[in-house]
Amino acid sequence: MELTGGAFVFSRCADGATPWLPNWTTKEFIRARRAAGLPQFRLHDLRHFMATEMLAAGVPIVTVSQRLSHARVSTTLNVYAHSVPGGDRRAAETLAAILHPAVWRIAVLLSTLEGCSDICPRGC
Repeated sequence: MELTGGAFVFSRCADGATPWLPNWTTKEFIRARRAAGLPQFRLHDLRHFMATEMLAAGVPIVTVSQRLSHARVSTTLNVYAHSVPGGDRRAAETLAAILHPAVWRIAVLLSTLEGCSDICPRGC
């Protein structure tokens, strides 16, 4: 069968003559969900589930944003920032690990100066 230039990609007809009805996908999803014995949830909820699970697993926000086809990463952050468990704690621990050697070097340097600083590790 040869398709015409005006054939629909998503069609119930093999020749692509008529498009899917707008709610056809939703109805098919509901039918499949019920057949699988799953509780009630919307098709769109799967999108949120996927994004939340990827973020919780540590997938970079940029990657999640691209998979969601968001035009801006800020959109993804606005919607899903709450979904990153322990994000602030992880950020603080990472920064502490980065800064720890530098802070120690500064404290040692300050301890050699006259009028030793309060942050001196020797407590002088």
